[in-house]
Parts: sequence; C-alpha cells; structure tokens
Amino acid sequence: MAPSEVTEDYYAILEVPQHATIDTVKRSYRRLAKVLHPDKNSNTSSATASFQSLVAAWETIKDPVRRREYDQKWVHIRQCKSTREQVEKQRAGSFRTEPRDPAEETTQRKEQAILLERLRNLEGHRVSYQNQIYELERGIEKLATDLNRLRDKDDWELRKEREGDSWWTYITSPILGKLPKETEEQKQQQAIDRIQRLNVKRIKENDLGRQAASVQSLKEKLQDVNGKISAIEQKVEEMARAREANRQEQSRKEQEAKRRAEQQEARERVAKMQAERVRRQEEETARAAQQAREAQEVREAEEGKRRAYGTK
Repeated sequence: MAPSEVTEDYYAILEVPQHATIDTVKRSYRRLAKVLHPDKNSNTSSATASFQSLVAAWETIKDPVRRREYDQKWVHIRQCKSTREQVEKQRAGSFRTEPRDPAEETTQRKEQAILLERLRNLEGHRVSYQNQIYELERGIEKLATDLNRLRDKDDWELRKEREGDSWWTYITSPILGKLPKETEEQKQQQAIDRIQRLNVKRIKENDLGRQAASVQSLKEKLQDVNGKISAIEQKVEEMARAREANRQEQSRKEQEAKRRAEQQEARERVAKMQAERVRRQEEETARAAQQAREAQEVREAEEGKRRAYGTK
C-alpha cells in the first residue's frame, strides 16, 4: 500500500523556519508537545489530531533522509496551502452579509489586518523568548554542575589535608606506615590548581549571575508579550462576536422583512379572494334577477295570450 501524500507544512506545525537546526526543532517540539498533549486539552475535540500532526512532523524532520525528501516537496506544499487559504478567504467573503456599508467593511478589514499582523509579530517574539530562555536555562544548569564539581574538588582536598594532620593518622602510622610526604613541586602545583579553580569558580559564578539575570529579564518580556497577545486575541474575539451579532441582526431583519412580505402577500390573496367572492355573488344576484325578469315576462306574455283567446 503506497504511503499517503503529505500535504501539511511540518515547519509551520513545529513553529520553526525551514532552515532550523535539529536542536532548534527538538526544543520547539518538546515545548509544543507539553502544550498540545491531549491529556492537557481534554476539552478540545481537535487536541488528538493536533498532537498527531506534531508527532508526524517531528518524526519526519528529525530523520535527515526523510527531511531531505520532504524539503523537495515543501515549496509545493506551501504554494498549495497559500492557494487554499486564498480560496477560503474568497469563499468566506462571498457568503458575508455584513457589514453592508463598504466604508465600514474596509475599516474593519484594515483593523483586523493590523491586529493579525501584530499578533504574528508578537507570536514570533514569544517563540524567540521561549527558545532563548530554554538555552539560557540549559547553560545555567551546566554552570551549576561545573561549580558543584569544583566545590567538591575543594572539599576533597580539604578533607585530605585534615586527615593527614589528624590524630588517627598519627596513631595508625606505626602500623600502616607513614604516608609519603608531598614534594615542594607537588605542593606548588596544588596551590596553582587551587588558584585556577578559584578563578574558574569566580568566572562561572559571574556567568551564572548574568545568565540568571538575563533569564529573569526574558521572562518579564515574555510575560509582557503574553499579555499583549491575550489582549489582541480578546480584541479579535470581540470583533468576531460583533460580526456574528451583526450577521444575526441582519438575518433577523431579512427574516422579518420576508415574514412581512409573506403576510402582505397573504392579505392580498385574501382580499383578492374576497373580491372574487363578492363579484361572483353579484353576478349570481344579477343572473337571478335577470332570470326572474325573464320568467315574469314569460308569465305576462302567456297571461296576455289567454286574455286574447278569452275575448275571442
């Protein structure tokens, strides 16, 4: 059975550019996997499908061979996606009934376009901040590990020196033998090593402080961006609700106008039927009167004939 043709933009799903490195893709995938996991989105009907698309994108892009094959199709996929979006926009525009005022419609479209452009820019900043925070936190973790290793080394040498001067060493030396004394060269080398570790510790501690401050600053920027994104999304949602309310109001007016037209048409039909009934009644009355006159005339003629015969 032939594999199904890929039609999704995996780079857009993973929120990375097409030239992104595998490490960047991996970080973005892990971050999105936490956000889109179905267990965290049980109230969303499309959560499973979104997560499956994310996994399929990751499985393809992480494999160099499959990624090269996909990249050969990617431009065509982007073009098809752009065409579909344009068609959907045209369809959406063709079914719109509001607003009827062209000037108001143009203003709303411009405002919506500005909001969507700002939203795209802010989402780009958010992804950038999240990636930078992730990288810095990895660096902080590595620095903390290095500092702990240096401190452990210092603690080990300090314990070694204390053990060499302890009473236990003095008591057990006749039994176990004295420990070999360190040469001056070894002592000098140990002192140099301590100084070097001290300098390295200071450098790493300074780096740790700077990176921690950078993380805090980026988190504040990320919080600000999230707030702006939420405000824009709320504004877009309010505009959508207003458009829906406008559409419903327009539909209600059209239905009301249709109902009134139907009522008017029904009244006209009733009036026409009544007029037709009256006309028929008048015709029946006129016909009956005509027939009565004709019968009267016949009776009078017969009566005249009988009188004429009686006279003779």
